[in-house]
Amino acid sequence: MAALEPIRHQPHQQIEHHRSVLRALRQRLARRELELVSLSDQLAVFERRYHHLLGFRYRRLAERAERLSELRHPSGRPGGSGPELGAAALGAAYAPLQQDAAGRRPRPPEPARRLFRKLVRRVHPDLAGSAEERARRNRVMVLANLAYERGDVQALRELLEEWELDPDQVRGEDADAELTRLLRRISLTYRRLQAVEAELGHLGGSHLGTLFRDAQTSRGRGVDLLVEMSAELDRLIERTEAELREAERGRGPGPAREPVLR
Repeated sequence: MAALEPIRHQPHQQIEHHRSVLRALRQRLARRELELVSLSDQLAVFERRYHHLLGFRYRRLAERAERLSELRHPSGRPGGSGPELGAAALGAAYAPLQQDAAGRRPRPPEPARRLFRKLVRRVHPDLAGSAEERARRNRVMVLANLAYERGDVQALRELLEEWELDPDQVRGEDADAELTRLLRRISLTYRRLQAVEAELGHLGGSHLGTLFRDAQTSRGRGVDLLVEMSAELDRLIERTEAELREAERGRGPGPAREPVLR
């Protein structure tokens, strides 16, 4: 009879073990989610400052460089000298961030919008019945918003699938039911952790994330990288406009046209 005791208690030991695994995973997930929210907020602030300081300068330089190229290469063949090369060198490291003509990010595709709306209907924090559930819903919505901004249909689909496979749907109070719920929770928590890690990697490796890290490193040396970039762009614009004036004068008299420079 004594030999059967370990077998009789084995399900409960498994439950305690998996509860411990789940606690550790959730703690790690919470830390990484906080890092993701913090990084997202920092990048949003940094991006606004980037466009405020550099957006109109890049547009102005591109307009002048294009006009200068037209004058130097009327056949339409590409050129590449003077400030045009300077702009290319600067842009190779820090090209303008993608925006549409109105200065906004491109609109996510329709499948992403459909999935996001479905997620909002299912996951909205106002549907929570407790503070713990509200916190969980908030975390899912953070990931959903980030995926939506990228137009990442696959990430949105995975978030929806995970939500619909809620372990709390498993009925029963016996050890088998509890173990099944725990295994589902561990699986979902691990999948969410992988998604957060991937999102952190995506943001950190993006053009914006790279520029943000460079700016932080420069700040440690007492240098404002965006201000330095603005000054460099101003020098390139001034040089381009000077060469453009020379090129305009070199054309000689011609039909009247509206001035290019404003």
